[in-house]
Amino acid sequence: MKSDSIEAPLENLSYLLPDSGVPKSGLFVVDTSDLYGALSGKEQGRSLEKTCRTLGIDTTFLHNAGNDAYVSDLVLLHLILAKVS
Repeated sequence: MKSDSIEAPLENLSYLLPDSGVPKSGLFVVDTSDLYGALSGKEQGRSLEKTCRTLGIDTTFLHNAGNDAYVSDLVLLHLILAKVS
């Protein structure tokens, strides 16, 4: 994130986890759309709203940062629990 009024350097982000072991450093981005696509075998790049509808997650008041982040967390939790169960 780059802003003149906020200092929040998000450099050296990795979108792929290494093949060997748990990473010891760095920031790793998990895209729920990509994860859903990989786990379900459906298209990747699917909208958050479509993914939520498929998973039965309420999407009231999407398209603001706070709600989208919260709902993305619910999708991630749902996908993790579905794969563990």
